[in-house]
Amino acid sequence: MKNSIMVVLLLFTLSPTVNAGPGHGHSHGHEPIAKDVANRMAVKKIDELIEKGVIPKSWQGIKASGVTRKAFKAGPEWVITFENGAIKEKSKQKLFVFFTEDGRYTATNYTGE
Repeated sequence: MKNSIMVVLLLFTLSPTVNAGPGHGHSHGHEPIAKDVANRMAVKKIDELIEKGVIPKSWQGIKASGVTRKAFKAGPEWVITFENGAIKEKSKQKLFVFFTEDGRYTATNYTGE
């Protein structure tokens, strides 16, 4: 019984629809994040990708070479660019991390598209 109550309380506190008031849903209502915030979020995302083994550890600690807004069909996004000369394959020396203007992570790739 005690465990059941704990599970219910945990689900209640983690549920975004229960805790979110008007304008706090995932699809809209968030304020745009600043350029420096997008940069910090991208660094954290790179750390996560390294931990998961998705990208090589040589990306650790590399500073962004650019933070720009780019228009896509779904709307504008922050594109944070990182360059890593330690990567031998030329096509994988640049890494691009994407966030919506309100800070939702969308993708990471080597193409920038």
